[in-house]
Amino acid sequence: MLSRLCTPEICTSAIVVFIEGNSVFSNSKFDVKVISFSLDDHPARIKSIVEVAGQCFTSTISYHSIPSWDALWRKHGLQGRAPEILGAIVAWDCMRFLALGGETLSLCAGLAMSDDVKAMWRHCFLRQFGEWRYRNAFEYRSQDLPRCISAPVDEIQARGDTAAAPDVKRRILLTNGGGKDSLVGMLLLNDAQVPYDIYEGTLPLGGAHKLQRDLLKDLRAVATREERRLITVEVSDDFFSSEDSRFAHMGVETHHIKSDFAVGHTANYVGYIPIILEHDYSGVWFNIEASADRTMAVWNGEDINHQWCKSVEYQEISTNLFRLLTGQKFKDGFSSTLRGAYDTVIYAIAASEPEMLAKAHSCNIDKPWCRKCPKCCFSYLMMSSMLGEAYAKTVMGTPVSLFEDLDNRSNWRDLLDAEHVAWECVPSHRECLQAVDRCRQRGIRPQVFDEFAGRSSEHSPSTQFLQVKWDAIPAPLRGPLLHRMGKTGMRISTEVVIVGAGQAGLSMSHTLKSQNIEHLVLEADSVGASWKNRWDSFQINTPNSTIALPGLPGTTAQGFMGHAEVQQLLAGYADANQLPVATQVKVISARKSQGRFLLETPACEIETKALIVATGEYAAPRIPAPLKSLSADVELIHSSRYRNPKDLPAGAVLVVGGGQSGAQIVEDLLDAGRQVYWSLSDRPSNIRRLRGKDFMEWWDIGGLLHNHVSEDPAIRMGIPGALFRARTTEFPLVSGKGSDGLGRSISLQLMAQRGVTLLGKLEQTQGQVLSFRDVRPQVERAIAGTRAEYEKLSNIADIYYEDREEPPHEDEERFLPMEMSSGWLPEESPAQLDLASAGISAVVAATGFNAGWSWLHVDGILDSHGYPLGQDGVAPVSGLFFMGMFNIQRLSSTCLCNGGRDADMLLPHVKDFLGEEELTMETVS
Repeated sequence: MLSRLCTPEICTSAIVVFIEGNSVFSNSKFDVKVISFSLDDHPARIKSIVEVAGQCFTSTISYHSIPSWDALWRKHGLQGRAPEILGAIVAWDCMRFLALGGETLSLCAGLAMSDDVKAMWRHCFLRQFGEWRYRNAFEYRSQDLPRCISAPVDEIQARGDTAAAPDVKRRILLTNGGGKDSLVGMLLLNDAQVPYDIYEGTLPLGGAHKLQRDLLKDLRAVATREERRLITVEVSDDFFSSEDSRFAHMGVETHHIKSDFAVGHTANYVGYIPIILEHDYSGVWFNIEASADRTMAVWNGEDINHQWCKSVEYQEISTNLFRLLTGQKFKDGFSSTLRGAYDTVIYAIAASEPEMLAKAHSCNIDKPWCRKCPKCCFSYLMMSSMLGEAYAKTVMGTPVSLFEDLDNRSNWRDLLDAEHVAWECVPSHRECLQAVDRCRQRGIRPQVFDEFAGRSSEHSPSTQFLQVKWDAIPAPLRGPLLHRMGKTGMRISTEVVIVGAGQAGLSMSHTLKSQNIEHLVLEADSVGASWKNRWDSFQINTPNSTIALPGLPGTTAQGFMGHAEVQQLLAGYADANQLPVATQVKVISARKSQGRFLLETPACEIETKALIVATGEYAAPRIPAPLKSLSADVELIHSSRYRNPKDLPAGAVLVVGGGQSGAQIVEDLLDAGRQVYWSLSDRPSNIRRLRGKDFMEWWDIGGLLHNHVSEDPAIRMGIPGALFRARTTEFPLVSGKGSDGLGRSISLQLMAQRGVTLLGKLEQTQGQVLSFRDVRPQVERAIAGTRAEYEKLSNIADIYYEDREEPPHEDEERFLPMEMSSGWLPEESPAQLDLASAGISAVVAATGFNAGWSWLHVDGILDSHGYPLGQDGVAPVSGLFFMGMFNIQRLSSTCLCNGGRDADMLLPHVKDFLGEEELTMETVS
């Protein structure tokens, strides 16, 4: 019945298009009925008896790591949902039986499916078996076929309430399919030190179960550095073991039947649900490469893909199905370790470990290698191109070249000739032709290359298969993948590289991704790492309600985050938006050569058209010259290394630096009962809250926070040095701590009342004797600045409330620094301080940071002060951009409240540059 009646093939861009022809139609004779199913424990098993055209078959799924079904349902409160979960598992397992041509699948009592799940099932069946329908010109007699018939699901009673799912941290189940993809996936997870368990499933095809288990064990043994928990599942049936005569009696022509049905076993992602529930996995990761989403043919307007069961679409459907059936989050879902990489990259990495690669196998027909199928031929081609044909022969156990084997002639035609299709899990013709080129460079020149590949170098050379779509690689694996690629000597290139994964770099990444601009973010540490180097009690000065990143939902919540919360926010933002950040990849140097930037890292060299520097101004701790000659008898610690008072030696503490960090650390020491000396800088205090709003809200309302720096009055008037002053002006003192979560103003008078000895600016050091300016002129200037800031905010508030019905809020005295109205000035401070006499055992240098751009070896990009030249972060060197510095575009350029404004302004410049580059390359070509 289902012989290959016709497959007219018309080549269109290497995709076969079949429009019409003689068709085989569905036949209700081959409807599938699940007559019964049973559940066993120890281990948990599902056994289904299925009837097709009067013939009965059995299918059994054994979960060796699950002891009991009842205990599993009770653990998650899923007793009421069990019939639907089991119904879905059995329905997906039985898809292969419908490939005999039936129109309906009927489930027996005890198995249920909702209409939503049935719709998912039908969509998955049509896509999964699209190749089977195309190759057999098979069509259903009605547009609503095939369909699944089952008992209805009562949404309230049958599903019931689920128990609260445990708060699962990232816990990954990694599939080991035995091939080179699984090898590389395990290597990357090992390198990333990501905890994972290993799933190994055996199927009723490809060889005996014991042979399959042994092959998987051999690969696992060489690929994993430590013992991993092994999760095994065995799928068995008497369908594939049945004699062909049994199908012939049913009216089925059998010369290709089993290979067509095999896909039904590999795609039952629903079958993972019990394992995920039993072991509380946050995700199941397969090892699937980029070409799995490739359209191989178009038939009646439908994309046909042999590997659809490996596609992103199927993984997304399966993830949503899990959530629908169980009511649980399944945070990481079904995904892949290698989705963004092509076979060329994966094989190159595997080939760098030749002894490990020799343990891999890829054949689906007769494991480990049948040496007669397209997949075996492709693997032979890739191994020959990477390690030589002698290696490929040894691994595949053949004295005869597969290139010369006449039985494989059609396989080589399908792999290399763009007018044919190799219906297997293999990449495109173009990628195969590049492997042919590598073989020819090794002197491997069989006749099949000339016959089917022609002069493959005549095909336009492409670096596409050396590229990686980084946002499709799981975040923890990007750094290890770069290291592994670097180990192969592979050239790594991308359109844009962003250095730094703080708020500026992430905002730019989100903006580029929204425009489908290929890019990679390199971070020397972890996402938001600059926030790690803060003391334990640290809180930011930006109110939670003003924090804004592109695409991040806003909040009206009051309060101020601690450093760990900020880092979690940024890491979660990068993860939720799948931003292509590679962590633990430090850029050692960046140079421009032949119109491209070459970035050197410990892992590899990366080439990029455009380079965006988003490392900010807080890369390298700055120690002022006077402190460099401090006596070694006194402990000197920069604020980036300060954690809490207990870490400092007993005694009084001198804090040098009157900025935000200095003020918070002084308070932290006071709260711990320490005696504190504080050397101030010229900086006023701000008013934390005024007339019902935080000062940052008033700055936003008044245009001070986000207005472009060019709108500064002094800059508009052309006053010399105005821009420099705008970019180096000290931020007014304020704190995010205290006052019931609303923060507080910093009062110098209150600090003095609490026992702090206020000192002027540090001028010089001789051993343990330090010299300071008189503090009083500095305090006078600070008080005048605070009053001026108050007047500015009051004027903004007056204008704001003029046109509103709500009554103007009054000032709250607790937010007004005492010295604004008290007339207080400190006593004259000592010109010198002997640390030993004062009992000072430690000095905390809250003296700021340097930008740390020593790695950037590009001339003509910084001014005499070390600040980037150019406007709005566009450097005078084409393709180079800066962001994340104070007032590089606006006051908020370095703040968490920037909301992507700088990224939006920089985007047209980046796009214009990339467009010009494209035009230049076309002209050169």
